[in-house]
Amino acid sequence: MEKENKKIHQEWEMEVDEVRAIYFRRMEDIKKLKEENKKLKETIKELQSILGECWTCGGCATHKEWRDALNEYELTCDICHRDEYPEQYDK
Repeated sequence: MEKENKKIHQEWEMEVDEVRAIYFRRMEDIKKLKEENKKLKETIKELQSILGECWTCGGCATHKEWRDALNEYELTCDICHRDEYPEQYDK
């Protein structure tokens, strides 16, 4: 009986060790993803500072349209530009 209990306990410890290993690998994966996400956010901020920010949604501007009433260019991203100027896409 004692040998069986010892064997069961050893098997249980092996399973626990395996679960711990998986857990720590996933934690490392999460850490790497967070670092990549941070780098992507920094890249987006850099692009926005170069290209400008969409007036509508705050995303990275890819279009500019002259607005006489404002006497300046309106900056928009692809999605907002399509929404605000559908006539340019319906051709």
